[in-house]
Amino acid sequence: MHCESLPGQIAAKGMYEGLALRCSDGDPKSKKFADGRVEFAQQHMNVIARSERLPARDKALGRESTVEEVAWLKEHPYGL
Repeated sequence: MHCESLPGQIAAKGMYEGLALRCSDGDPKSKKFADGRVEFAQQHMNVIARSERLPARDKALGRESTVEEVAWLKEHPYGL
């Protein structure tokens, strides 16, 4: 999910959606987990669609955050 390309994020979401479908008839805990991964993937995809990168990863990747990213991260401390 740390991929910073929109196609990569779309693919990740699709894989998690497939997992959620396969869990539909199984253990409810597995289905709940898979559904949570779909939601998490959607959140990552939304961030990439908005800014073309994951601002919460700036420090780890040794890059400067833009003024807009700093402001956005204050409102979204987990980066999503």
